[in-house]
Amino acid sequence: PPPAGSARKAWLLRLIGWQIWFDGQALNQAAILLAPATIAACATFSSALLANTLLAPVVLGERLTRAHGWGVLLLASGGSTVMATAAHTSRFSYTPEEFMAMCTRPPFVLSMSAALATAVFLAARAVKQSALGAWSFAYLYALNGTLLLLLTKSFYVMLAHKFVDPEAQGAASLSLMGALGGLVFVLNVSLMVCQVASTRYGDALQNLPLFLGSGAMMQVSLCGTFFDEFNAFSPARLTAFLSGFLLMLVGLVATTRAGAAPPPRPLPHDDADADAIDAASLAEPLLAAAAAAAPAAVAEAAS
Repeated sequence: PPPAGSARKAWLLRLIGWQIWFDGQALNQAAILLAPATIAACATFSSALLANTLLAPVVLGERLTRAHGWGVLLLASGGSTVMATAAHTSRFSYTPEEFMAMCTRPPFVLSMSAALATAVFLAARAVKQSALGAWSFAYLYALNGTLLLLLTKSFYVMLAHKFVDPEAQGAASLSLMGALGGLVFVLNVSLMVCQVASTRYGDALQNLPLFLGSGAMMQVSLCGTFFDEFNAFSPARLTAFLSGFLLMLVGLVATTRAGAAPPPRPLPHDDADADAIDAASLAEPLLAAAAAAAPAAVAEAAS
């Protein structure tokens, strides 16, 4: 059994981790309501990426290599560029009719249809192959987070509209609010399952930036399109925005390729693989040397 000190340390780390998670979730919900979707996505991504980079070497004992550092720098630079050029104003009141109009806008319909079709393809391929790769998992994880952000912000702004002016025409009905709240709860549970499953994909320094970065990029793209946060972009601003996206994409590739150094290859007699050298092949040169030395030893003993 582990020492009592180690067990207490483990429980303390769990409590601290859960407390940080709950505090972060509370602040995240406030950001979703008050800030534009693109700003909320980039701020959440940047803070989580910084925390992962600082805490993984300390808590998990992982080694932060130069390649990891370059990947994180590219991701942070791209995320900061996207956040700086994104929309900085947000509406706090929408009616259900306005939401339906946003749901049927052609840019959003096309982008969401493509995202869902890709998710179905990846899920079907994973079932067929009985395996889900890191990039496919990152995409499904990102889509889950994007739907959660979109529905959560929609729920909050409709709830705020109802509380600010309950008698206003076009306020959301209780049945609609209940349906949205139920979907938000289901997606939150699904997100927690994805967070737990993400620990099976290797080191936090290598794969977590992939999950965080892909999620932020999809949230910015789909939620920004839904809430029409790109309508006032000038050509220069759009160029800077897309440059930030490109930096994030390069950072994703760099981080996922920044694996730790491979462990040293085991000695042949410790290797259980089929191509390991067997004991007979190791003993053969020793036996030959002994046979060659035997006559000389006998002659020396006789003299």
